[in-house]
Amino acid sequence: LAPLPADAALTRAVARARHDVGRNFTNTKRYAGSLEHFAGAIAAADRLLQSRPDDLDTLALLADSHAQHGLALSWEGRQPEAEAEMARAAALYEPAMRAHPDDVALTAGLWSTYWLTSSVYEEQNDARSHAFAMKALDVARGALARDPANTRARQQLAKALSRAGQTSTNINRKAEAVRYLV
Repeated sequence: LAPLPADAALTRAVARARHDVGRNFTNTKRYAGSLEHFAGAIAAADRLLQSRPDDLDTLALLADSHAQHGLALSWEGRQPEAEAEMARAAALYEPAMRAHPDDVALTAGLWSTYWLTSSVYEEQNDARSHAFAMKALDVARGALARDPANTRARQQLAKALSRAGQTSTNINRKAEAVRYLV
């Protein structure tokens, strides 16, 4: 990338690689090690998005990198930074979804961001955790309503119902939790 800094495909490949390495670290619970990789993915994807603001693939990569970075920061006990990263991810996905409501990849990304944000707030602010769980549930239900054959949406709905049940329990709404979990 150093000799070809304006090469969009190469910049996206670097951002994707940094994102994927960061995910590898978080998948093996090495959150501190993931931080520099997510930061690198964010920097590369942000540069590319500045020059190509309509590139939805890059937008999704940038948003997911923020969300994954936020989750890792939360696991590292850096809650204010984690919350800020989750807000950045949502701020990218939400307007994109309004502009492209039928985009399956954007829908899945927004769902993931809300679901992860609910996790980031759990035990820190259970009411906010529950609010984001409800947002994730709404996104999953909407995706399934648009395409009942969407297997990914079915999986996301199951996960969203489970999270809704857990967060309902956390805010002492046990009857509500049972409705989500049964």
